Amino acid sequence: MVGSYLQLIRWPNVLMVGLTQLMCYFKFIYPLQITEDTLCLSIMDQMLLILCTMSITAAGFVINDLYDVESDLLNNKRNLISLIGKPNSRIFYFALIFIGLILSLYLAMKLDFHFSWLFYPLSHLILWWYSRYGKCSILIGNSLVSTFIGASILLPIYANKDQLISALYLSMDQTEFLRWVQELGLWCSFAVLSNFFREIVKDIEDKDGDKACNCVTTAVYFSIRICKLILITVLLTIAFIAIVNASIAASTLQTVFYFVCIILPILGLGWLLLKAKESKEWAQISLYSKLYMALGLCFLFFI
Repeated sequence: MVGSYLQLIRWPNVLMVGLTQLMCYFKFIYPLQITEDTLCLSIMDQMLLILCTMSITAAGFVINDLYDVESDLLNNKRNLISLIGKPNSRIFYFALIFIGLILSLYLAMKLDFHFSWLFYPLSHLILWWYSRYGKCSILIGNSLVSTFIGASILLPIYANKDQLISALYLSMDQTEFLRWVQELGLWCSFAVLSNFFREIVKDIEDKDGDKACNCVTTAVYFSIRICKLILITVLLTIAFIAIVNASIAASTLQTVFYFVCIILPILGLGWLLLKAKESKEWAQISLYSKLYMALGLCFLFFI
């Protein structure tokens, strides 16, 4: 039964969100050598913020599945709500909200983040709206979820913004500062665009069931050909951003890694995309795009 609940919250995805936030901290904040006493968030507080974000993400997956029972059945997908039961799933959903609420209130009161605490209920409201209405919209729901992922990555930066501004001003010249901003922009844009790519792919994969449920997603509204054009545009945008960053990389080795780890996989995804017709082929692209996003973020962390 525990395994069913872990599958319901998509634990690998939730874990990836937490790890990405942690990587953001160690890549963009820790190297500035700001002491823990100076930072707004201590290491422990940072871990609590990550747990809070993970609880929001997990709750989002649960509410999404609660509204997806019928369409998943039509798409021959396994929906764990049917196994766990709707009452238990709702209890689990509100338990996740409660855990996040306690963590967010603790951090807000300890750090005087009273206004910023509003992000917590707003996040749940956005994810509920997406699950109830946003999925059945043209590009809006896809864009919303992708932007949410990018915003969650930036939480450690936002939480320590005042101390970061001082540290960046004191420890970096203009060139180093622009490089720091460029790397942060690449990190977030890659996360947003790669997630947006996968959201469109998932829409295509679930097209038949969504159409039967009168859910007008991007894939239902547009033809598969138009959706493929959108996906190719996203891949070309990622490639363009990677090429620009590779051209000004600090070393030849970094340039090579950009091409091997970011640009070459795009060619593979593009090839699979062009020849995809069946649902199982779109499921394969969805899996590969998830791996590409995870491995790409890891690569960008280490360069």
